[in-house]
Amino acid sequence: MASTLPQWSDLPTDVLGHVLARVPLPGDCARFRAACRSWRSTPGWRLPWIVHRDGTFVTFPDCGLHRLLLPDKASFLGATNNGWLALEHVVEGKEHARSYSLHNSFTGATLPLLGLESVIVKVSEWFEVRKVLMRSTVDDVVVVTTNNWYYPVILCRAGKPGAWIPKPIEMPYTCIIDVEFLGDRLYGITSDEELVASDLGEDDEGRPTVSGVTYVIRHPTSGGEEEDMNGKYVPELYQGDGEVPDNEVAVDRHLGQKGHITDSWHLLASNGNLLMLRRQKDTPRCSPEYNIKIEVLKADMHEHWLLGSGSQ
Repeated sequence: MASTLPQWSDLPTDVLGHVLARVPLPGDCARFRAACRSWRSTPGWRLPWIVHRDGTFVTFPDCGLHRLLLPDKASFLGATNNGWLALEHVVEGKEHARSYSLHNSFTGATLPLLGLESVIVKVSEWFEVRKVLMRSTVDDVVVVTTNNWYYPVILCRAGKPGAWIPKPIEMPYTCIIDVEFLGDRLYGITSDEELVASDLGEDDEGRPTVSGVTYVIRHPTSGGEEEDMNGKYVPELYQGDGEVPDNEVAVDRHLGQKGHITDSWHLLASNGNLLMLRRQKDTPRCSPEYNIKIEVLKADMHEHWLLGSGSQ
């Protein structure tokens, strides 16, 4: 009796999931799911892409280099959830004027960030948007961080007018170097490794607002005493250049021709935890930069950062 060859549709679900995870491009993923009913219903996870500011992106595991199809005269600012990209558009005929949008490269849908445009009217050549995040879906709150003293943090909704910004040079917002959503709250860190939680709400017209700010992890000031700076103005910090600190701080400026060493901090959410990545790198003058030390710390939400076992 002749043996019957196994059918492709009978492959185990876990095997199909591993295959789907290694199909990097959206078109190939669609062809995979169109093969048969069992393949279409395969629950799989996708490996992340690395998207560069020029619109090119790298896929894994093939390490292929591809280019996104962006609207005309648009530049890439950052990636958010579910395939949405934050874009910046040059407004013709208006010097230093910009408009902003969220664009889905898979569906082709584009939603203007009207609230962002109402705040960022005219910018200098040194202005930059540093991060764009959605809390959950494209209909939810969008947070934008910039390097400008007057609007370091902006809350808005895609496709809807209106936005929330802090008062000019208001603490702690001008010292926040990175932000991340965890649940319904927005968290931010400073270069002093303080962790700040913002409770979000909305006004009578549906525009997002901040209803309260809490210091989850504090950093003692000099002398061992703490001072509550929440909501206070710090005019002596203003230097007239319209910039707020970025997430890199030089820790050794005396290397001369050898280069310099910097520390940087990044905030991210993973499996219901809030993590801070602390990175120290060396940037030699005549060779590529390299990491000296990388540490991953978890916020225990009780005034401490806990060092992770995978730090090096």
